[in-house]
Amino acid sequence: MLDRLDKNPAQCAAFGDNMNDIDLLETAGHPFMMNNANPDLIKRLPDVPRIGNNFEASVAHQLRKLFDIRDDLASYVSA
Repeated sequence: MLDRLDKNPAQCAAFGDNMNDIDLLETAGHPFMMNNANPDLIKRLPDVPRIGNNFEASVAHQLRKLFDIRDDLASYVSA
């Protein structure tokens, strides 16, 4: 996919939680692992930052941080 989009891995963020995500997390310039990731994945990639659990919308929260996106949902709901 990176080749197809002509992107450098250093420009990419990746999120993973299981052993099938090893290549993805090792390739991305900004890898993140879920707190409830497979223990073997945590052992294999101990330096990958961990974020919240899958059921906490942690990927969405991390993307907001990475892209400096404010959460304006409340203003849409009350409109």
